[in-house]
Amino acid sequence: MEPNVRAAALLRQSVRLNRLDDRVAVVEAIVADADGELPFVETGSATGHVARGSAAQTRKRTVGFARLIADAAARGMCLVKIDVEGFETTLLARLPDRSVRRPRLVLVFELHALGFNSFGDPRRCVAMLRDGGAIVRRRDGVPMDAF
Repeated sequence: MEPNVRAAALLRQSVRLNRLDDRVAVVEAIVADADGELPFVETGSATGHVARGSAAQTRKRTVGFARLIADAAARGMCLVKIDVEGFETTLLARLPDRSVRRPRLVLVFELHALGFNSFGDPRRCVAMLRDGGAIVRRRDGVPMDAF
């Protein structure tokens, strides 16, 4: 899932060059709390971000995160890397109870600073993951007992 047009084109090229066409599908959309649309800024932090009230925004299609996770996990081993520029706080809040605790599902989150892009709240993200039954670890594999 990649909402930025330029980044999606590069991702498709990488998939093709690495001969992963039969295993990877690139979808130009925002992973969000529900299907629909959200305002998106193509510039700024990294390759864009969900935005509120920006003059440089466009609207992009969204795909519901909970449905995406459930569908992917049902197909087998599933690794999901989530780097959504602070919007991870909103996504996690919409997951059904214990949906992060699925066999064969690994979620890798990049957590952003409090208030990042008007959304980020890393402490709340860790708490929601734990409350959902996830085992939360730092990138070095050490369990996070405290944030």
